[in-house]
Amino acid sequence: MAVVLGALALARAGVAEGNEAGHGVVRDGFGGLDNFFATLDEREVFAAARDSDVAVALLIPHCALCKNYAHEFRFVASLYDAIDAKTEKKTGLTFVEVPDARETPNVTAAFGATNAPFVALLKRKRWYYVTASGETKIRAPKRFEGELNAKETVEWLNYALGLEPERRAVVPPDVDELTLDTVDAYAKDEEYDAVIEFYAEWCGHCKAFKKDYERVGAHYARERRVNGGRVKIGRLNVDNARSAAAKYNITGLPTVVLFKRGHKEKGVIYKGSKKTSQRVMEFIESPGVALTEMAFRDMDPWKCFASLRDEGLITFDDTLEKAVTGETVTPEECDKLVHRIVAFAEERGNRQQWHDTMKIMTCMSMTPQLKNTPSGNSHAVWNLLDNAKYHVEHPSEEERERREEEEQSKDEDAAYAKWRMVNGEIDWGAVRREQAEAWRREREKHGLDRAEVDEILEEEEWFDFASQDDGGAIPDGTIPNRDEL
Repeated sequence: MAVVLGALALARAGVAEGNEAGHGVVRDGFGGLDNFFATLDEREVFAAARDSDVAVALLIPHCALCKNYAHEFRFVASLYDAIDAKTEKKTGLTFVEVPDARETPNVTAAFGATNAPFVALLKRKRWYYVTASGETKIRAPKRFEGELNAKETVEWLNYALGLEPERRAVVPPDVDELTLDTVDAYAKDEEYDAVIEFYAEWCGHCKAFKKDYERVGAHYARERRVNGGRVKIGRLNVDNARSAAAKYNITGLPTVVLFKRGHKEKGVIYKGSKKTSQRVMEFIESPGVALTEMAFRDMDPWKCFASLRDEGLITFDDTLEKAVTGETVTPEECDKLVHRIVAFAEERGNRQQWHDTMKIMTCMSMTPQLKNTPSGNSHAVWNLLDNAKYHVEHPSEEERERREEEEQSKDEDAAYAKWRMVNGEIDWGAVRREQAEAWRREREKHGLDRAEVDEILEEEEWFDFASQDDGGAIPDGTIPNRDEL
Protein backbone atom coordinates (compact mmCIF):
# COMPACT_ATOMS: atom_id res chain seq x y z
CA MET A 1 0.00 0.00 0.00
CA ALA A 2 2.90 2.35 0.77
CA VAL A 3 4.26 1.83 -2.75
CA VAL A 4 0.88 2.64 -4.28
CA LEU A 5 0.53 5.82 -2.24
CA GLY A 6 4.05 6.82 -3.26
CA ALA A 7 3.17 6.32 -6.91
CA LEU A 8 0.10 8.51 -6.55
CA ALA A 9 2.13 11.24 -4.88
CA LEU A 10 4.67 11.18 -7.70
CA ALA A 11 1.93 11.14 -10.32
CA ARG A 12 0.24 14.18 -8.76
CA ALA A 13 3.55 15.98 -8.71
CA GLY A 14 4.19 15.11 -12.36
CA VAL A 15 0.70 16.17 -13.39
CA ALA A 16 0.94 19.43 -11.54
CA GLU A 17 4.34 20.78 -12.45
CA GLY A 18 7.04 18.16 -13.26
CA ASN A 19 10.25 17.84 -11.28
CA GLU A 20 13.98 18.29 -11.58
CA ALA A 21 16.07 15.11 -11.72
CA GLY A 22 17.23 14.00 -8.31
CA HIS A 23 20.79 13.66 -7.05
CA GLY A 24 22.63 10.59 -8.35
CA VAL A 25 19.87 9.67 -10.82
CA VAL A 26 20.78 8.12 -14.18
CA ARG A 27 19.35 10.10 -17.10
CA ASP A 28 20.76 9.65 -20.57
CA GLY A 29 19.84 10.81 -24.03
CA PHE A 30 20.67 8.60 -26.97
CA GLY A 31 22.35 9.40 -30.27
CA GLY A 32 21.26 13.05 -30.20
CA LEU A 33 17.56 12.16 -30.21
CA ASP A 34 15.24 14.90 -28.97
CA ASN A 35 12.42 12.49 -28.15
CA PHE A 36 14.23 9.87 -26.07
CA PHE A 37 15.82 9.57 -22.66
CA ALA A 38 16.68 6.81 -20.19
CA THR A 39 16.18 7.42 -16.50
CA LEU A 40 15.87 5.84 -13.08
CA ASP A 41 14.13 8.95 -11.69
CA GLU A 42 10.47 8.08 -11.19
CA ARG A 43 9.52 11.76 -11.16
CA GLU A 44 10.88 12.22 -14.65
CA VAL A 45 8.73 9.42 -16.00
CA PHE A 46 5.54 11.07 -14.70
CA ALA A 47 6.72 14.55 -15.70
CA ALA A 48 7.29 13.42 -19.29
CA ALA A 49 3.77 11.99 -19.39
CA ARG A 50 2.46 15.37 -18.23
CA ASP A 51 3.70 17.12 -21.37
CA SER A 52 3.31 14.54 -24.16
CA ASP A 53 2.28 11.06 -25.18
CA VAL A 54 4.88 8.67 -23.77
CA ALA A 55 6.03 5.24 -24.88
CA VAL A 56 7.68 3.74 -21.82
CA ALA A 57 9.82 0.60 -21.66
CA LEU A 58 10.48 -0.96 -18.25
CA LEU A 59 13.52 -3.24 -18.45
CA ILE A 60 15.82 -5.18 -16.13
CA PRO A 61 19.57 -5.66 -16.70
CA HIS A 62 19.92 -9.46 -16.67
CA CYS A 63 17.01 -10.11 -19.05
CA ALA A 64 18.18 -11.12 -22.55
CA LEU A 65 14.85 -10.08 -24.07
CA CYS A 66 15.19 -6.67 -22.43
CA LYS A 67 18.71 -6.19 -23.75
CA ASN A 68 17.68 -7.03 -27.30
CA TYR A 69 14.51 -4.95 -27.17
CA ALA A 70 16.33 -1.89 -25.79
CA HIS A 71 18.07 -1.51 -29.17
CA GLU A 72 14.77 -1.92 -31.01
CA PHE A 73 13.05 0.62 -28.73
CA ARG A 74 15.73 3.22 -29.37
CA PHE A 75 15.64 2.54 -33.10
CA VAL A 76 11.87 3.13 -33.08
CA ALA A 77 12.46 6.41 -31.24
CA SER A 78 14.90 7.47 -33.97
CA LEU A 79 12.27 6.87 -36.67
CA TYR A 80 9.76 9.17 -34.97
CA ASP A 81 12.49 11.72 -34.23
CA ALA A 82 13.29 11.87 -37.95
CA ILE A 83 9.62 12.51 -38.73
CA ASP A 84 9.44 15.32 -36.17
CA ALA A 85 12.56 16.89 -37.69
CA LYS A 86 11.05 17.18 -41.17
CA THR A 87 7.34 17.81 -40.56
CA GLU A 88 5.69 20.92 -39.20
CA LYS A 89 3.09 18.95 -37.26
CA LYS A 90 4.98 16.88 -34.68
CA THR A 91 4.05 13.41 -33.48
CA GLY A 92 4.20 14.63 -29.88
CA LEU A 93 5.66 11.31 -28.75
CA THR A 94 8.40 10.87 -26.14
CA PHE A 95 10.24 7.61 -25.53
CA VAL A 96 11.28 6.84 -21.94
CA GLU A 97 13.45 3.84 -21.08
CA VAL A 98 13.75 2.65 -17.49
CA PRO A 99 16.86 0.41 -17.63
CA ASP A 100 16.25 -1.22 -14.24
CA ALA A 101 12.59 -1.33 -13.21
CA ARG A 102 13.59 -2.76 -9.82
CA GLU A 103 14.85 0.72 -8.95
CA THR A 104 11.47 2.33 -9.76
CA PRO A 105 8.91 0.49 -7.59
CA ASN A 106 6.40 3.34 -7.69
CA VAL A 107 6.33 3.33 -11.49
CA THR A 108 5.99 -0.44 -11.76
CA ALA A 109 3.22 -0.44 -9.15
CA ALA A 110 1.33 2.45 -10.76
CA PHE A 111 1.35 0.77 -14.18
CA GLY A 112 0.74 -2.73 -12.85
CA ALA A 113 4.01 -4.01 -14.34
CA THR A 114 4.80 -7.51 -13.10
CA ASN A 115 7.20 -8.63 -15.83
CA ALA A 116 9.78 -7.27 -18.24
CA PRO A 117 10.08 -6.04 -20.88
CA PHE A 118 6.96 -4.01 -20.07
CA VAL A 119 6.16 -1.59 -22.90
CA ALA A 120 3.17 0.73 -22.65
CA LEU A 121 1.72 3.90 -24.11
CA LEU A 122 0.63 6.73 -21.82
CA LYS A 123 -1.57 9.19 -23.67
CA ARG A 124 -1.24 12.80 -22.59
CA LYS A 125 -3.89 13.78 -20.04
CA ARG A 126 -5.61 10.42 -20.46
CA TRP A 127 -3.39 8.10 -18.41
CA TYR A 128 -4.82 9.54 -15.19
CA TYR A 129 -8.01 11.21 -14.03
CA VAL A 130 -9.01 13.44 -11.12
CA THR A 131 -12.12 12.61 -9.12
CA ALA A 132 -14.72 15.14 -8.00
CA SER A 133 -13.02 15.20 -4.61
CA GLY A 134 -9.70 16.14 -6.25
CA GLU A 135 -8.09 12.69 -5.94
CA THR A 136 -5.70 11.62 -8.74
CA LYS A 137 -6.15 8.09 -10.04
CA ILE A 138 -4.13 6.21 -12.65
CA ARG A 139 -5.71 4.33 -15.52
CA ALA A 140 -4.32 1.04 -16.75
CA PRO A 141 -1.88 1.91 -19.56
CA LYS A 142 -2.25 0.54 -23.07
CA ARG A 143 0.36 -2.23 -23.08
CA PHE A 144 2.21 -3.45 -26.18
CA GLU A 145 1.69 -7.21 -26.53
CA GLY A 146 3.14 -7.88 -29.98
CA GLU A 147 6.48 -9.40 -30.92
CA LEU A 148 9.41 -7.53 -29.42
CA ASN A 149 10.77 -6.00 -32.61
CA ALA A 150 10.84 -2.58 -34.23
CA LYS A 151 8.32 -3.35 -36.99
CA GLU A 152 5.47 -4.45 -34.72
CA THR A 153 6.21 -1.69 -32.19
CA VAL A 154 5.92 0.96 -34.90
CA GLU A 155 2.70 -0.52 -36.30
CA TRP A 156 1.22 -0.58 -32.79
CA LEU A 157 2.18 3.05 -32.07
CA ASN A 158 0.92 4.34 -35.43
CA TYR A 159 -2.44 2.69 -34.79
CA ALA A 160 -2.73 3.54 -31.09
CA LEU A 161 -1.91 7.21 -31.68
CA GLY A 162 -4.11 7.52 -34.76
CA LEU A 163 -1.35 9.27 -36.69
CA GLU A 164 -1.98 10.69 -40.16
CA PRO A 165 -0.03 8.97 -42.98
CA GLU A 166 2.61 11.72 -43.18
CA ARG A 167 3.35 11.40 -39.45
CA ARG A 168 3.52 7.60 -39.33
CA ALA A 169 6.89 5.94 -38.88
CA VAL A 170 7.90 3.17 -41.27
CA VAL A 171 10.50 0.49 -40.52
CA PRO A 172 12.74 -0.21 -43.51
CA PRO A 173 12.22 -3.77 -44.82
CA ASP A 174 14.52 -6.41 -43.32
CA VAL A 175 14.68 -8.22 -46.67
CA ASP A 176 15.50 -6.16 -49.77
CA GLU A 177 13.31 -6.82 -52.81
CA LEU A 178 15.57 -7.04 -55.87
CA THR A 179 14.93 -6.74 -59.59
CA LEU A 180 16.73 -7.76 -62.75
CA ASP A 181 18.29 -4.29 -62.84
CA THR A 182 19.55 -4.31 -59.23
CA VAL A 183 20.54 -7.90 -58.46
CA ASP A 184 24.06 -7.80 -59.96
CA ALA A 185 25.12 -4.65 -58.11
CA TYR A 186 23.60 -6.01 -54.89
CA ALA A 187 25.54 -9.28 -55.16
CA LYS A 188 28.84 -7.59 -56.06
CA ASP A 189 28.74 -4.91 -53.33
CA GLU A 190 32.14 -5.35 -51.64
CA GLU A 191 30.96 -3.49 -48.53
CA TYR A 192 28.72 -6.38 -47.50
CA ASP A 193 28.31 -10.12 -47.60
CA ALA A 194 25.17 -10.37 -49.74
CA VAL A 195 22.64 -13.18 -49.36
CA ILE A 196 20.00 -13.59 -52.09
CA GLU A 197 17.02 -15.93 -52.12
CA PHE A 198 15.80 -16.85 -55.60
CA TYR A 199 12.07 -17.63 -55.36
CA ALA A 200 8.74 -17.53 -57.19
CA GLU A 201 5.28 -16.57 -55.95
CA TRP A 202 3.75 -19.86 -57.13
CA CYS A 203 6.39 -22.02 -55.38
CA GLY A 204 4.96 -23.88 -52.35
CA HIS A 205 8.38 -24.51 -50.78
CA CYS A 206 9.16 -20.81 -51.15
CA LYS A 207 5.99 -19.90 -49.27
CA ALA A 208 6.88 -22.34 -46.50
CA PHE A 209 10.38 -20.85 -46.25
CA LYS A 210 9.23 -17.20 -46.32
CA LYS A 211 8.82 -16.74 -42.55
CA ASP A 212 12.20 -18.33 -41.79
CA TYR A 213 13.94 -16.15 -44.36
CA GLU A 214 12.33 -13.03 -42.92
CA ARG A 215 13.69 -14.02 -39.50
CA VAL A 216 17.14 -14.20 -41.08
CA GLY A 217 16.58 -10.72 -42.51
CA ALA A 218 15.41 -9.34 -39.16
CA HIS A 219 18.46 -10.78 -37.40
CA TYR A 220 20.97 -9.19 -39.75
CA ALA A 221 19.06 -5.91 -39.98
CA ARG A 222 19.39 -5.60 -36.21
CA GLU A 223 23.08 -6.57 -36.41
CA ARG A 224 23.66 -3.74 -38.89
CA ARG A 225 21.89 -1.23 -36.66
CA VAL A 226 23.48 -2.30 -33.38
CA ASN A 227 26.90 -3.72 -34.21
CA GLY A 228 27.64 -2.36 -37.67
CA GLY A 229 27.13 -5.82 -39.19
CA ARG A 230 28.22 -6.38 -42.77
CA VAL A 231 25.57 -8.82 -44.00
CA LYS A 232 22.54 -7.81 -46.06
CA ILE A 233 19.62 -10.02 -47.05
CA GLY A 234 17.69 -9.79 -50.33
CA ARG A 235 15.43 -11.84 -52.56
CA LEU A 236 14.64 -11.99 -56.27
CA ASN A 237 11.44 -13.20 -57.93
CA VAL A 238 12.78 -15.30 -60.81
CA ASP A 239 9.53 -14.99 -62.77
CA ASN A 240 10.57 -11.39 -63.42
CA ALA A 241 14.29 -12.16 -63.83
CA ARG A 242 14.77 -15.46 -65.62
CA SER A 243 18.06 -14.37 -67.18
CA ALA A 244 19.49 -13.65 -63.71
CA ALA A 245 18.43 -17.09 -62.50
CA ALA A 246 20.25 -18.67 -65.46
CA LYS A 247 23.32 -16.51 -64.89
CA TYR A 248 23.62 -17.64 -61.25
CA ASN A 249 22.95 -21.32 -62.10
CA ILE A 250 19.65 -21.53 -60.21
CA THR A 251 18.13 -24.94 -60.87
CA GLY A 252 15.57 -25.20 -58.05
CA LEU A 253 13.45 -22.99 -55.81
CA PRO A 254 13.94 -21.62 -53.31
CA THR A 255 17.73 -21.28 -53.62
CA VAL A 256 19.81 -19.22 -51.19
CA VAL A 257 23.13 -17.91 -52.49
CA LEU A 258 25.85 -16.22 -50.44
CA PHE A 259 28.20 -13.70 -52.05
CA LYS A 260 31.04 -13.22 -49.56
CA ARG A 261 33.32 -10.19 -49.64
CA GLY A 262 36.39 -11.10 -51.64
CA HIS A 263 34.52 -13.90 -53.45
CA LYS A 264 31.91 -12.04 -55.47
CA GLU A 265 32.38 -13.62 -58.87
CA LYS A 266 30.73 -16.89 -57.95
CA GLY A 267 28.27 -17.21 -55.12
CA VAL A 268 28.11 -20.07 -52.64
CA ILE A 269 24.84 -22.00 -52.78
CA TYR A 270 23.24 -23.27 -49.58
CA LYS A 271 22.80 -27.01 -50.07
CA GLY A 272 21.35 -28.03 -46.70
CA SER A 273 18.44 -30.45 -46.78
CA LYS A 274 16.49 -28.31 -44.30
CA LYS A 275 15.93 -24.59 -44.77
CA THR A 276 15.37 -23.07 -41.34
CA SER A 277 16.42 -19.64 -40.11
CA GLN A 278 18.98 -21.16 -37.74
CA ARG A 279 20.64 -23.33 -40.38
CA VAL A 280 20.72 -20.57 -42.98
CA MET A 281 22.38 -18.25 -40.45
CA GLU A 282 24.93 -20.97 -39.64
CA PHE A 283 25.67 -21.23 -43.37
CA ILE A 284 26.07 -17.44 -43.68
CA GLU A 285 28.46 -17.32 -40.74
CA SER A 286 30.52 -20.33 -41.84
CA PRO A 287 30.01 -21.55 -45.43
CA GLY A 288 33.11 -23.67 -44.92
CA VAL A 289 33.97 -25.99 -47.78
CA ALA A 290 32.92 -23.77 -50.67
CA LEU A 291 34.86 -20.74 -49.44
CA THR A 292 37.98 -22.83 -48.77
CA GLU A 293 37.87 -24.25 -52.29
CA MET A 294 37.36 -20.78 -53.77
CA ALA A 295 40.27 -19.32 -51.80
CA PHE A 296 42.71 -22.12 -52.70
CA ARG A 297 41.64 -22.15 -56.34
CA ASP A 298 42.69 -18.49 -56.64
CA MET A 299 46.23 -19.26 -55.35
CA ASP A 300 49.26 -20.33 -57.37
CA PRO A 301 50.24 -24.04 -57.13
CA TRP A 302 51.67 -25.00 -53.72
CA LYS A 303 50.90 -21.57 -52.18
CA CYS A 304 47.96 -22.92 -50.19
CA PHE A 305 50.51 -24.79 -48.05
CA ALA A 306 52.07 -21.49 -47.05
CA SER A 307 48.60 -20.39 -45.91
CA LEU A 308 48.22 -23.59 -43.86
CA ARG A 309 51.61 -23.06 -42.27
CA ASP A 310 50.72 -19.48 -41.36
CA GLU A 311 47.60 -20.81 -39.60
CA GLY A 312 49.68 -23.34 -37.68
CA LEU A 313 48.01 -26.35 -39.28
CA ILE A 314 51.19 -27.88 -40.73
CA THR A 315 54.97 -27.51 -40.55
CA PHE A 316 57.39 -27.53 -43.48
CA ASP A 317 60.10 -30.06 -44.20
CA ASP A 318 62.82 -29.62 -46.84
CA THR A 319 60.70 -31.11 -49.63
CA LEU A 320 57.69 -28.85 -48.98
CA GLU A 321 59.96 -25.83 -48.57
CA LYS A 322 61.49 -26.51 -52.01
CA ALA A 323 58.08 -26.95 -53.64
CA VAL A 324 56.59 -23.77 -52.20
CA THR A 325 59.62 -21.69 -53.22
CA GLY A 326 59.38 -22.95 -56.80
CA GLU A 327 62.11 -25.60 -56.88
CA THR A 328 61.51 -28.92 -58.62
CA VAL A 329 60.49 -31.93 -56.56
CA THR A 330 60.50 -35.50 -57.84
CA PRO A 331 57.41 -37.75 -58.02
CA GLU A 332 58.93 -39.96 -55.31
CA GLU A 333 59.38 -36.95 -53.02
CA CYS A 334 55.77 -35.89 -53.72
CA ASP A 335 54.47 -39.36 -52.85
CA LYS A 336 56.28 -39.29 -49.49
CA LEU A 337 55.00 -35.77 -48.91
CA VAL A 338 51.41 -36.99 -49.31
CA HIS A 339 51.86 -39.34 -46.32
CA ARG A 340 53.24 -36.51 -44.20
CA ILE A 341 50.37 -34.13 -45.09
CA VAL A 342 47.73 -36.82 -44.51
CA ALA A 343 49.25 -37.39 -41.05
CA PHE A 344 48.62 -33.70 -40.21
CA ALA A 345 45.03 -34.02 -41.45
CA GLU A 346 44.35 -37.23 -39.53
CA GLU A 347 45.72 -35.71 -36.33
CA ARG A 348 43.19 -32.87 -36.61
CA GLY A 349 40.40 -35.29 -37.49
CA ASN A 350 41.12 -37.42 -34.42
CA ARG A 351 40.53 -34.28 -32.35
CA GLN A 352 37.23 -33.60 -34.15
CA GLN A 353 38.76 -30.50 -35.78
CA TRP A 354 37.15 -31.30 -39.10
CA HIS A 355 37.38 -27.83 -40.57
CA ASP A 356 41.17 -27.95 -40.26
CA THR A 357 41.24 -31.47 -41.73
CA MET A 358 39.12 -30.30 -44.64
CA LYS A 359 41.44 -27.36 -45.36
CA ILE A 360 44.59 -29.51 -45.32
CA MET A 361 43.11 -32.18 -47.58
CA THR A 362 41.53 -29.63 -49.95
CA CYS A 363 44.88 -27.93 -50.42
CA MET A 364 46.50 -31.27 -51.26
CA SER A 365 43.71 -32.24 -53.66
CA MET A 366 44.19 -28.96 -55.55
CA THR A 367 47.95 -29.50 -55.98
CA PRO A 368 48.33 -31.61 -59.17
CA GLN A 369 51.83 -32.90 -58.33
CA LEU A 370 50.45 -34.48 -55.13
CA LYS A 371 47.02 -35.45 -56.42
CA ASN A 372 48.54 -37.47 -59.29
CA THR A 373 50.84 -39.63 -57.16
CA PRO A 374 49.82 -43.21 -56.27
CA SER A 375 49.25 -42.23 -52.62
CA GLY A 376 47.56 -38.94 -53.48
CA ASN A 377 45.05 -40.68 -55.73
CA SER A 378 44.23 -43.52 -53.33
CA HIS A 379 40.78 -44.32 -51.95
CA ALA A 380 41.98 -43.68 -48.39
CA VAL A 381 42.99 -40.11 -49.21
CA TRP A 382 39.74 -39.28 -51.00
CA ASN A 383 37.67 -40.91 -48.27
CA LEU A 384 39.40 -38.73 -45.68
CA LEU A 385 38.64 -35.60 -47.72
CA ASP A 386 35.00 -36.58 -48.24
CA ASN A 387 34.62 -37.42 -44.54
CA ALA A 388 36.04 -34.05 -43.51
CA LYS A 389 33.72 -32.19 -45.91
CA TYR A 390 30.74 -34.09 -44.59
CA HIS A 391 31.51 -33.17 -40.98
CA VAL A 392 31.99 -29.49 -41.89
CA GLU A 393 28.72 -29.32 -43.82
CA HIS A 394 26.81 -31.51 -41.33
CA PRO A 395 27.78 -30.68 -37.74
CA SER A 396 27.52 -33.56 -35.28
CA GLU A 397 24.14 -34.42 -33.87
CA GLU A 398 25.43 -33.46 -30.42
CA GLU A 399 26.36 -30.00 -31.67
CA ARG A 400 23.08 -29.71 -33.55
CA GLU A 401 21.09 -30.72 -30.47
CA ARG A 402 22.98 -28.18 -28.35
CA ARG A 403 22.16 -25.37 -30.77
CA GLU A 404 18.55 -26.44 -31.07
CA GLU A 405 18.25 -26.53 -27.27
CA GLU A 406 19.58 -22.97 -27.15
CA GLU A 407 16.97 -21.91 -29.70
CA GLN A 408 14.23 -23.71 -27.76
CA SER A 409 15.34 -21.96 -24.59
CA LYS A 410 15.07 -18.60 -26.37
CA ASP A 411 11.59 -19.49 -27.64
CA GLU A 412 10.47 -20.50 -24.13
CA ASP A 413 11.93 -17.27 -22.75
CA ALA A 414 9.84 -15.33 -25.26
CA ALA A 415 6.73 -17.42 -24.54
CA TYR A 416 6.84 -16.57 -20.83
CA ALA A 417 7.84 -12.92 -21.33
CA LYS A 418 4.42 -11.60 -20.32
CA TRP A 419 4.75 -13.34 -16.94
CA ARG A 420 8.35 -12.34 -16.17
CA MET A 421 8.53 -10.17 -13.05
CA VAL A 422 10.87 -7.22 -12.56
CA ASN A 423 13.25 -9.42 -10.54
CA GLY A 424 13.73 -11.66 -13.58
CA GLU A 425 11.74 -14.61 -12.21
CA ILE A 426 8.64 -16.03 -13.92
CA ASP A 427 5.41 -15.38 -12.03
CA TRP A 428 4.23 -19.00 -12.02
CA GLY A 429 1.21 -18.04 -9.97
CA ALA A 430 -0.01 -15.82 -12.81
CA VAL A 431 0.73 -18.59 -15.32
CA ARG A 432 -1.34 -21.04 -13.28
CA ARG A 433 -4.25 -18.64 -12.90
CA GLU A 434 -4.40 -17.78 -16.59
CA GLN A 435 -4.21 -21.41 -17.68
CA ALA A 436 -6.74 -22.39 -15.03
CA GLU A 437 -9.12 -19.74 -16.32
CA ALA A 438 -8.67 -21.02 -19.88
CA TRP A 439 -9.43 -24.55 -18.68
CA ARG A 440 -12.49 -23.33 -16.76
CA ARG A 441 -13.83 -21.72 -19.95
CA GLU A 442 -13.25 -24.99 -21.81
CA ARG A 443 -15.23 -26.88 -19.15
CA GLU A 444 -18.12 -24.44 -19.47
CA LYS A 445 -17.97 -24.56 -23.26
CA HIS A 446 -18.34 -28.35 -23.29
CA GLY A 447 -20.78 -28.50 -20.38
CA LEU A 448 -18.49 -30.51 -18.09
CA ASP A 449 -18.74 -30.29 -14.33
CA ARG A 450 -15.76 -30.81 -12.04
CA ALA A 451 -16.63 -34.46 -11.22
CA GLU A 452 -16.81 -35.37 -14.90
CA VAL A 453 -13.49 -33.66 -15.54
CA ASP A 454 -11.83 -35.53 -12.68
CA GLU A 455 -13.09 -38.82 -14.08
CA ILE A 456 -11.76 -37.97 -17.55
CA LEU A 457 -8.38 -36.74 -16.38
CA GLU A 458 -7.91 -39.41 -13.72
CA GLU A 459 -4.80 -38.40 -11.80
CA GLU A 460 -3.83 -35.44 -14.02
CA GLU A 461 -3.23 -32.29 -11.95
CA TRP A 462 -4.19 -28.97 -13.50
CA PHE A 463 -2.94 -25.58 -12.52
CA ASP A 464 -6.24 -24.43 -11.04
CA PHE A 465 -6.02 -27.27 -8.46
CA ALA A 466 -2.82 -25.81 -6.97
CA SER A 467 -3.16 -24.41 -3.49
CA GLN A 468 -1.51 -21.24 -2.28
CA ASP A 469 0.94 -23.41 -0.38
CA ASP A 470 2.11 -24.88 -3.70
CA GLY A 471 3.60 -21.53 -4.65
CA GLY A 472 0.64 -20.44 -6.75
CA ALA A 473 -0.16 -17.41 -4.61
CA ILE A 474 1.47 -14.01 -4.84
CA PRO A 475 2.40 -12.30 -1.58
CA ASP A 476 0.03 -9.57 -0.46
CA GLY A 477 1.08 -6.15 -1.65
CA THR A 478 3.33 -7.38 -4.45
CA ILE A 479 0.84 -6.45 -7.16
CA PRO A 480 -1.42 -3.49 -6.35
CA ASN A 481 -5.16 -3.71 -6.89
CA ARG A 482 -6.10 -1.07 -9.45
CA ASP A 483 -9.08 -0.07 -7.31
CA GLU A 484 -6.54 1.13 -4.76
CA LEU A 485 -5.04 3.49 -7.32
